[in-house]
Amino acid sequence: MIPIFCTQCGVKLVKTPEHTCLSCGAPYRITDGLTKEIFLQADLQGRNKWWHWVIGIFTVVMAWQVIGTMPLYFFCISTRLFSIYGFQCAPSQLIVRGPSHVPGFILTMFPFIIGTITLAIVVRWFHNKSFATLLTGRKRFDLSRTLFAMAVVGTMSAISLALELFANVAPENEGELIHNRISYDWAALAFFAFTLVPVQAGLEEVFFRGYLLQGMSLVSRSKIFLLFSTTTIFTAVHLANPEPWEYGVLPYLFSVFALGTFMGLITILDDGLELAIGFHTANNLWSFLVVGLEKSAIPTPALFILKIDDLNIGHAIAPILIQLFVIFIAFAWRYGWFAKLKHRSGY
Repeated sequence: MIPIFCTQCGVKLVKTPEHTCLSCGAPYRITDGLTKEIFLQADLQGRNKWWHWVIGIFTVVMAWQVIGTMPLYFFCISTRLFSIYGFQCAPSQLIVRGPSHVPGFILTMFPFIIGTITLAIVVRWFHNKSFATLLTGRKRFDLSRTLFAMAVVGTMSAISLALELFANVAPENEGELIHNRISYDWAALAFFAFTLVPVQAGLEEVFFRGYLLQGMSLVSRSKIFLLFSTTTIFTAVHLANPEPWEYGVLPYLFSVFALGTFMGLITILDDGLELAIGFHTANNLWSFLVVGLEKSAIPTPALFILKIDDLNIGHAIAPILIQLFVIFIAFAWRYGWFAKLKHRSGY
């Protein structure tokens, strides 16, 4: 049986005839053998003082964003000092361009590897709890959920691309969809993408909708607060990307906020990150390998490149919301969320 902790005092709950916490007397109701919202209550395990979370967040961010980017930064400096097979990179932008997209892609993914390792160490040795508590409320990570989410996102993205090609909607959005042939560079990048993108997308989900979400739940148990606080932080950090400044801040932020809200919502409803990781991974693989923006933070030889001067928020809102709604219905139907919500009761 997976332990559940009192939301008032953090003491491990046990079944009692009075259905109250033996430590503080807070009432609860037993449903499904005390297995409700294990993921959200994982913050009550281990060392969970507020300063533990502050130090942990600072350590992970420094390792991820500073130490992890050093190889890319030094490579960019080297391209300014020496001729490295035609590669170019401005240290201020940290975007590698040259005869192949693979070196720049690997160097850009490297910080996520460092960040993942650091987060695992912080959780295990500093918070003194299992890394799995950041991933799921189930006994083990459910890979089938992640694969299902990837399949749904891939199918929806393929349908959307087919509609764009046959309906020729890119010119209506004042853009141009350019087709690229499959090259050796694309094939090599695809190999590294399928290897590294799950780490990149996984770290973002585990950090923002795992570690941060559980840490913020010490401030408030309100799911609305947890959803929008973590989504706001997730959206804000994406301002460091070049896309909002190239295509328009407002439509870009809306897109990121909508995606962040969706991934936070399915995490809370499903009591784990499996679906969010699958959604995020498939979405990024699609943008890296199939349809990418011309001025992307991570340039890739995607099969289709969307050339557009700026994003129109009116054109951006409807397609995103429709796709997210359909995907949400698919997840809710597959995992019976509506039936669970109907029968759920709080502690």
